[in-house]
Amino acid sequence: MRKKILVLFMSLGLVCIGFQQMATAAESLSIPEDAKFVLQLDLKTMKSSSLGRKLIQMARQSASREIAKKGGEAGDPIAKIQEVLGFDPFEEVQGIVVTASDYEHPERSLQATMRLRKTTGNLEGLLLSLPHYDAKDYGKYEIHSASPSKDLSVFGAIHTDREGDNTVLLGAKRETVTNMLDQLDSRSNQRRYKTTMLETEPGSLITLKVLELPREWMGEGPQANLAKRLQAASLVISQSQSTQNLECHIKLEASTEKQAEQIRQMAQGLLAMVEFAQSIEPDDKDFQNVLRLMRDVQAARDGTTVNIRLSVSENELLKLLDDEWKR
Repeated sequence: MRKKILVLFMSLGLVCIGFQQMATAAESLSIPEDAKFVLQLDLKTMKSSSLGRKLIQMARQSASREIAKKGGEAGDPIAKIQEVLGFDPFEEVQGIVVTASDYEHPERSLQATMRLRKTTGNLEGLLLSLPHYDAKDYGKYEIHSASPSKDLSVFGAIHTDREGDNTVLLGAKRETVTNMLDQLDSRSNQRRYKTTMLETEPGSLITLKVLELPREWMGEGPQANLAKRLQAASLVISQSQSTQNLECHIKLEASTEKQAEQIRQMAQGLLAMVEFAQSIEPDDKDFQNVLRLMRDVQAARDGTTVNIRLSVSENELLKLLDDEWKR
């Protein structure tokens, strides 16, 4: 029972701020008709925030440790990666958007874009070393392909806009990449795409919109009961403009107002359940971490929509992540 409570709580978002009115903006994205989720990482914003810079530094250190464990060369392994790529990925990559229509095998329906600045370094040259590499022209573009395994192929292209900024396009099918190129050049076949609004907030780092929940993964218990009442869900993680806390806004869309009220009550009572369980098991590390991280969890209902906000201390989050990455 304890683990189910934790799983549910984490699924509602273990990171954010007390409920209050915040300015939001909506970005229009064109995604495949059968897309089940869309994930956006704003690395440009992350690099401009104090927390984002610290997280990137921790990621670099973690990557260095992992490479060293695998017997990498002496010296700074990240510097070696930069030398191979011809650019620093932690600096050059500005944002990533990923969608897929298959939770079980997302790689089979992958569509991803990676926004760079002015350089692509050695990327196109490095493609030649990939297994089963091939390339075919598509107008002024070149569609690259490779097969890492016999049942998996990946297609890609590089698009350069009028300002000279580059976007790397990746897809599980050739037509996925050609469709993305057409869209960027305003030649999109709209019959294959739909428009979704991705809501963001000031300082947004990560935005996730779930258009269809993976109910088959929910099993039984509270999380399954919650999933049955949801039509869609979204998550925005950002850094507070006034504090050093990480903020999280979870929006849950129900079919009816009654179901939305049930979800609100469930979310509001969840913290009390965790606090009660922790009082029974005061030495439990999982409960200690949950309660130490969270601040001012509140939920409010607006019609069939439930908004949940909470806040996580930057220092506590960084300590927890550092402990996990060192394991």
